[in-house]
Amino acid sequence: MPLPELLLVLYLLLVLPAHAIWRSRQAGGMERPRMKIYVSNITRLVLLLLALAVCAAWSGYTARQMGVAWPPGTAGLWGLAAALGGLAAMMLGSGMYERRMRAGKRAAIEAQMREDKAMPSTPREMAVFAVLSVLLGAGWELLYRGFLLLVLAPVVGLAGAVALSAVAYGSGHGFHGWKPYFISIATALAFTLAYVWTGSLWWLMVIHITLPLSAGWSIYRKKRYAITEPSSA
Repeated sequence: MPLPELLLVLYLLLVLPAHAIWRSRQAGGMERPRMKIYVSNITRLVLLLLALAVCAAWSGYTARQMGVAWPPGTAGLWGLAAALGGLAAMMLGSGMYERRMRAGKRAAIEAQMREDKAMPSTPREMAVFAVLSVLLGAGWELLYRGFLLLVLAPVVGLAGAVALSAVAYGSGHGFHGWKPYFISIATALAFTLAYVWTGSLWWLMVIHITLPLSAGWSIYRKKRYAITEPSSA
């Protein structure tokens, strides 16, 4: 394995997950302004994707090897169709459920959403969050599935590559208790197996981008509504 690849693999498997777990365990949560967090994550993703580009150019990896060939194969197209259909159904169902919800429960949920310190509150924050969502959704899929499976499978076998990728990616979300930790790993494992099955990252990217982006937009609208609604006094 060339040195640039080895360094990137070690960072993705060890350094990034260990830092995420350490940071999540710090007393007080080490709070920072939202924009600083957004920009910091964007910068990190850009640097990692540049490192990935260097590794791909160095080893001559193709788009198909990295899981981003277009058009994808038959399984990838089916996955893309399923992702788009599933997301549309989820959003439609969520809207219908919200409209049927009791006023008191809806008000309580909206109040909780407005208190979410991680989600954007201003138009500028929402714009930067949208960029971050795209980079996170596309970047992590490329790095933890397209790249890691490609370079680890010849070394530890496909099953070992899937397991290492899933554990590292799940750990990269930090440690907030055993149950959410194992849920993160299980979700990462499901996404990784889905990539192995279809050979395409496009549909996983669509899911990975759309879910946080739609959540961020929904919470942003609730926060903006709370700011701009007329006073009842």
